[in-house]
Amino acid sequence: MNFAVINGYLTFMALLQLCKSQQGTFTVETSSPTVAGHLNGDVILPCALSPKSSAVGLEIRWVRKGLLEPVHLYINGNDNFQLQNKDYQGRTQLFSEELKNGNVSLLLKNIRLSDAANYTCSVLRTKWFGESSLELKVLATGRTPRITFDGRQGNGIGLTCMSSGWHPKPQVLWLSNVGTDLTSRSETKFEKDKDRLYSVRSNFEIGAKDNDGVTCRIRGLQDTELTEARVHINADLFQTSSPWKAGFAVTLLFLLPALGLLGAALWYLWYWMKNRGSEKKMKESSQETTAKLAESEKLLAEGKDMCIKHLESEITQIKKDKENLTKRRDSDIQQIKDEKDKDIRRLETEIENSKKEENNLKEQLETAKSESEKLKQECSDLHNEIKNRGYISNQELEEMRLVRANITMSQDKSSKNVKVSEDGKKVRAKTSVRAKTTKLTGWDCAIANESFTAGRHYWEVKVGDIHKWRLGVTSDSDFSEVKDKAKARQYYWALKWKDKKLITVNGKKETELTSKQKASVIGVFLDYDKGRLSFYNLDDTYHIHTLIFTTKLPLYPFFNCTSTEKDLDISSK
Repeated sequence: MNFAVINGYLTFMALLQLCKSQQGTFTVETSSPTVAGHLNGDVILPCALSPKSSAVGLEIRWVRKGLLEPVHLYINGNDNFQLQNKDYQGRTQLFSEELKNGNVSLLLKNIRLSDAANYTCSVLRTKWFGESSLELKVLATGRTPRITFDGRQGNGIGLTCMSSGWHPKPQVLWLSNVGTDLTSRSETKFEKDKDRLYSVRSNFEIGAKDNDGVTCRIRGLQDTELTEARVHINADLFQTSSPWKAGFAVTLLFLLPALGLLGAALWYLWYWMKNRGSEKKMKESSQETTAKLAESEKLLAEGKDMCIKHLESEITQIKKDKENLTKRRDSDIQQIKDEKDKDIRRLETEIENSKKEENNLKEQLETAKSESEKLKQECSDLHNEIKNRGYISNQELEEMRLVRANITMSQDKSSKNVKVSEDGKKVRAKTSVRAKTTKLTGWDCAIANESFTAGRHYWEVKVGDIHKWRLGVTSDSDFSEVKDKAKARQYYWALKWKDKKLITVNGKKETELTSKQKASVIGVFLDYDKGRLSFYNLDDTYHIHTLIFTTKLPLYPFFNCTSTEKDLDISSK
């Protein structure tokens, strides 16, 4: 457990709590709720102050949801890499020249798939805090698709379109030559490899009506992520042929000349028989006809032999094609079996790794729960320690300021040895007192015009470096002349600074406090209904002391100052 990170986190959360009440001075804005970056590339996570204001010297913290350590930390004018999460070391950078313009954007280099998450940009300065969040999506554009032929399938030809290296899962489209969507005729499968990138395999049957060609298009999340491959198949490949038809055509081709000669011979015989002349001519004609018939028989025999040889050659070729198809089928079947076995082994490995990862996640969850309980306890202890030391939060101070009283002092009702300003907000000892070396007492006070008989009331007094002063409330409304001091002390409660000591006054009783830390501004909180008068050091925002009183008389705030050169000032803000 990195205790430096825990202490830094607790300090940041404590400062965040103190600064929440001051939000509104500036805002922290991201230009877009979602940012996309490409795998292994760089991306800028945009963030800026609005309105534009210098961020030099402020605390700038980029954090990722689910991580305790910051992704990037800029504090006291420098980058702090000691508390940075190790997965981001060497990969983040602020734009130092742009900080003066309020630009607190973060450059993230060499993007990984694991970087996809929600990020928060936080800016902190004295009494002000702002933050804004965005989501980073990581994209990967796959390889150009490759189309392979799978042979005849029914009345068409099978095609397979393959591509790999995509993230997130892409969209696969099959389009005709004129852009018609044919995707419904396809079957597409996706697989994720060990690097968490997607591979795609899409099967499609192309028919004779598609002979103008088809396109396999693969598109990612953005329009720029688009690759495609196109294939064109000759229409002749879709026409079927029969061996006996070819044999018949070849036979007919060779028989036509022989049949022609035979017909000519028969016509010639008929002609000479019709026009027979002398016996000699008939004999010669008979011999000539016999020769032509013999020649025709010879041509028929040769044509027959050629047809038989051609048919035998066709049969032999068909047998070879059948053997080749059988071998290819067996090879494809074996390849499918091998791929199936490979997929089974891969799935078994992934299942085993998933089980291991699940066990690791369970262990990490238990560890995180334990650390969360420790953090809660440490935060509770820190809060109790702050409370025990008397410190108050900005929220408690603002709640008291909600009941701030508008107090003014009266010169007529105040001691003749003090001088009240015209607006009734300031008081000091008269210079005549110093000239006469008259010693001021606790009765030389300026009394307020206002009095309180119920409710809660708060006021602040700037005492500066005056060496002796006194603040409190009393039931006596006129300090121009205190006749019955014993009666006045009965309802007189105050805090005074004398001889570098803080002393409480409760009637006649005075008690020296252990705290000797001087304050320049004192907060006074009167809860009349509960009978409590509390004093606060606003320099360090901590509680000095609370006096308990019991009375139903009106109480008037009073102010005692021994300085003739410096004023006690009732703050109006």
